[in-house]
Amino acid sequence: MAQNKSNKRLKGIYLVPDPLMMKPHFGPSEHIKVGLEELQKQFDIELLLGGKLPMSVFEKKGNNIVSKNKSTKNGFIGLLRDIKLLIKSNISILSLYKELKAQKLDFIYERGQYLDFRGVVIARLLGIKHFYEVNWLNFLGIQQFYSSWFNSTAKYLEEKSYEFSTKNFFVGTQDRLIKINSSKVCTIQNGISENLVEINAKHQNKFSSSIKICYVANLMPHHRFEIFLESLQYLTSIDKIELHLIGYNFESYSLHFPENLKVKFHGPVKKELLPDLLSTFNVGLISGGPSYSSFMKLFEYAAFKLCVICPDLENIKLMFPEKEIIYFKDESASSLGEQINLICQNPDLIPAYGNNIYKKVKEDFTWEAIYYRISAEMKNLLN
Repeated sequence: MAQNKSNKRLKGIYLVPDPLMMKPHFGPSEHIKVGLEELQKQFDIELLLGGKLPMSVFEKKGNNIVSKNKSTKNGFIGLLRDIKLLIKSNISILSLYKELKAQKLDFIYERGQYLDFRGVVIARLLGIKHFYEVNWLNFLGIQQFYSSWFNSTAKYLEEKSYEFSTKNFFVGTQDRLIKINSSKVCTIQNGISENLVEINAKHQNKFSSSIKICYVANLMPHHRFEIFLESLQYLTSIDKIELHLIGYNFESYSLHFPENLKVKFHGPVKKELLPDLLSTFNVGLISGGPSYSSFMKLFEYAAFKLCVICPDLENIKLMFPEKEIIYFKDESASSLGEQINLICQNPDLIPAYGNNIYKKVKEDFTWEAIYYRISAEMKNLLN
């Protein structure tokens, strides 16, 4: 008897067009790895790096990806760069089509990539389902690196690619910024390991004479670090604070801090070593981001019961009420300064907020829970 399709273990490919996304200890690589592990619980799925793309827009520096021309405002040069990237990113579509056709797939699960449309086109040609995981709107994200007269066309092409896809899993509320049918949208969030949350069940957020504030980031323009720097002038109890900076690109700001502020630059920290470090802090700080942001570091902060200070971004407020996060007015340095003063004057708020956000993340935002919902949505469309 033929096996019922509903009982069949469906076969797919997790397509990651940009190999640099799999860089060790890089945020996207951790997300991709955990996503693959969770999807493999439900599907016969393997990772496929979509060829070595000519990422001429970026250069690798240490463990970081930085723009070669951050300040480039010449739209014509950007236009030429984008056309070149569009061609080079999609020129291998025929060879990739042949490779995927031979595998007799049921679906392609793809991490969205700027000006790379091979996965969704190939899925259409093969007559199989296609799913995008969209971590940021590429046409918007690229604008922090350079200007381009091609950007409006890139936006149009990106919107069309989502239209051609079977379902788009947007990490955050990004779909509100583009033209897309709501039936094509499933909003998801970043998350944290269920195991890490369970390990910290008995952890207590303790502080002594100083409040330890940490800031974790691969610092980029959209993090709005300058908002935090400006907020320092509004602090009334700066001697009560220890600031811990973890990640990339902080050292260039070493001369921007007041002399009476205790600051420690930890530099890049390996993913496996970060938990022990986070467990020693009291407050996790986020100074900025797009309105649709879903910060991985927010969930890491929450897993260690840190009190989170964050701008009142639309997507974050949809997830967490004011009893779970201390919000400040987005892009307002004075508001951020006020909230830091608040916890300095009322330190008992720190463990209370930390416990509240921990409980919410434990219930709703583990990777296991997130990808179970993704898998259920995919199965519903595949069967």
